[in-house]
Amino acid sequence: MKVFSWVVIVAVSWVTLLVANISRIRIKEIVGIGDGGKLPLKKAIRAHINVLEHNIPFCLTMFVLSSNGTIEFTLTAIASLFFTSRFLHALSYYVSSDVIRQSRA
Repeated sequence: MKVFSWVVIVAVSWVTLLVANISRIRIKEIVGIGDGGKLPLKKAIRAHINVLEHNIPFCLTMFVLSSNGTIEFTLTAIASLFFTSRFLHALSYYVSSDVIRQSRA
């Protein structure tokens, strides 16, 4: 259960940082509701929603795995891979790179 607790702490911290970024951009761009047509705010909102919609099912999955007695090394490896990929995905929104988010076939 220790790994699961850290997963939740990291997930909530990551979402909180992205929310703070949205607030920072809203104050800078003077936008109260929506994105105001501002590209930096649109990117920040998309990154936040994307992280949120992936963190919730992942945390639930990690809870089930940790409750079923999965080895902590396996949980740590899964969590590390997940958070690394989510960080790179969110970063791709800010550098406007489709290479990290999707492959071009």
